[in-house]
Amino acid sequence: MLNNKNRGQIGETMTWVVATIIIVVILIISVYAASLLANTRKALSYQKEKIESDLLMEKSLFAYFSANDTKKDFIYGELKQQEFDVDLDNKRDEIEGVLG
Repeated sequence: MLNNKNRGQIGETMTWVVATIIIVVILIISVYAASLLANTRKALSYQKEKIESDLLMEKSLFAYFSANDTKKDFIYGELKQQEFDVDLDNKRDEIEGVLG
């Protein structure tokens, strides 16, 4: 009779052990997924800042091409002092080729 009681306890204990392992695995997967999403979000925000910086440079270059000669030197000097992700001279040549 004692043997049947022990089997019941072992079965119930195994159920709880398996359930606990499953819960721990699910928690580990969710923490890993959250960290991946956080890294992706950081990368996307960096790309957004880079695009905004390049857009500011392009708008300034269009102002450069629409200005008279005395203002062109001032605008280009100010742009040279700024730090952009792309080469300013190459971008100026590209826009100048498009504008003709």
